[in-house]
Amino acid sequence: MDSMQQVFKSFGLALVGTMHPRMLWLSLRPFLIVSILWGSLIWLTWTSALEMLNIFLTTSIFTSWIQDSLIWAGFENARAWIAPLFFVMLLIPLIAISLLVFIAFTTVPTIVKVVTRQHAYKDIERKRGGGLFWKPCLHDLVCFNLPCIGDVDFTGVVDSTPSCSLATFDMGLADDAPDVLRCVGATCHSRGA
Repeated sequence: MDSMQQVFKSFGLALVGTMHPRMLWLSLRPFLIVSILWGSLIWLTWTSALEMLNIFLTTSIFTSWIQDSLIWAGFENARAWIAPLFFVMLLIPLIAISLLVFIAFTTVPTIVKVVTRQHAYKDIERKRGGGLFWKPCLHDLVCFNLPCIGDVDFTGVVDSTPSCSLATFDMGLADDAPDVLRCVGATCHSRGA
């Protein structure tokens, strides 16, 4: 089978796999659960959170200039919408982070199990062990802080430029690309070497 046929076969398998009802449910489930959790939390705390935020925004020496600037610019009724705006601005990153964490810990492992059981993907090697939380955290800590240390020489480790990021965080599937770097502990080494 030539390479273009393999590409088209891969796209076809991906399309069929994505449209399977179980995969659609696994994709939709985190959004529903996080929406229900955050919606109920916001519903329960909306009034008290807006009161506290409004008091903070109007009385704090650090934020009272925002209200004064808006009134000076012609927005006299800024008190009505500035606290809800700040509350939503504070919540959006928290909602996004909780959704990503929920997907990482519930949906991705389930999708990996489903994919590795399919006949079309029988050649994919399933990795064992590694840890679900601490290994990726240690990996990211090392890989993001290693360039900050200073002049670190990677020429003796591998021939290519080291690259470590959140994208290398493995959830159970192994690949055999020898030039892809993986940070483990405090050293970066080439996978397969």
